[in-house]
Amino acid sequence: MRRALLTFAICLLVIIQSASAQSNTPLVLTINGDLWAWNGDPAGAPGSLTTWGYNDPGVISPDGSRIAYNSLATIVVDALARVGGLAGGELPSNIWVIDFSGNGIRVAEQPSGSSFMTEGVPDFGVVRSSPAWSPDGSRLVWAEQTFPNPIDSLVVYNLASGSAQTIVANLPPSAGVTAPKAVAWGRTGIVMHDIQMGGNGSMIDLFSVYSPEGAPISSFQVGAGRILQYWAVMDDNGREVLGTLFNDGVWELYDLNSGASQIPSGIPELFSPLNAGGSLALSPGINEVGGFTWRALSSDGTILAEFVSAPYFIPQRYALSPDGQSVAYSDFQEGQNTFSDVINIWREGTITVMPNPVQFPLLGGVQWAPIAWRVRAGVG
Repeated sequence: MRRALLTFAICLLVIIQSASAQSNTPLVLTINGDLWAWNGDPAGAPGSLTTWGYNDPGVISPDGSRIAYNSLATIVVDALARVGGLAGGELPSNIWVIDFSGNGIRVAEQPSGSSFMTEGVPDFGVVRSSPAWSPDGSRLVWAEQTFPNPIDSLVVYNLASGSAQTIVANLPPSAGVTAPKAVAWGRTGIVMHDIQMGGNGSMIDLFSVYSPEGAPISSFQVGAGRILQYWAVMDDNGREVLGTLFNDGVWELYDLNSGASQIPSGIPELFSPLNAGGSLALSPGINEVGGFTWRALSSDGTILAEFVSAPYFIPQRYALSPDGQSVAYSDFQEGQNTFSDVINIWREGTITVMPNPVQFPLLGGVQWAPIAWRVRAGVG
């Protein structure tokens, strides 16, 4: 099975031409395990940035100039060619950073002596999480896990020096399905999500915060028996917090230094950090049937538009342009219980339909600028 079918693919959308000036960064699509760039010309097909076919969704840098992404390692792809499909689970992978022309570098690769499904040779490799950018875009962080005997660690890569450093080693493997831990990087530090087994046999969502050098800042449990649906580092009136959404539809905020929790004073909303002061916001609200309706809000909280609701909370299907004035989203097709592969572009009340120009399915969501969340009091 192709790597693209194992995960949600994220389409990184950057520029639909309009009367207002926007970023000239091309639209980047993650299609069938590769990244494609589209310059906004509706008559022109996108050009391929990668040709590997086993790339995970990318993450746009804070300045909007580069993409970091996880890529299935050659030893695994070679094994696929030999034996065919593999069972589910995370597999050895590398990390790449490219620009919007497809030029870039591999910043993490497999160790010497790595092997996968080779007769007479023990399996050995490194599985990596999706990378996260430092707030200033100078470094990356990801979680690593040795394969097949899991030993977890956190690694920071400095793009200027081209060097990687393990900042936290010998972390306990997560409970349940073996996989690297998810990470994010905020002003407070590096945030790591872990799942551990509680004393009563239930799963515990545990978050730990580290300095960029690996010093522990805090560690706290969230949810108290509820199922965690989504989490993100976000701004709450100048205070950086962890925002968590649970299966009951309730958001909670956690102080990253102490782990103290509170209910937010408004609904968390997406905005474009490339135009933080002028960006519209995308706010997800629970509708009358228990699903989520996303709304475009002006700076004063006025609802400018409501977009098609969906029963699932999948923020990757809704995105703001770099200037924060356009919204890209997919329709949810209730009869098929899935999202459409057609991207709609809303701007100042006008909707433009952008069909998939290369006739491949968009296997995930959309991203148009670096992702950022904030909580605006009184909205909700």
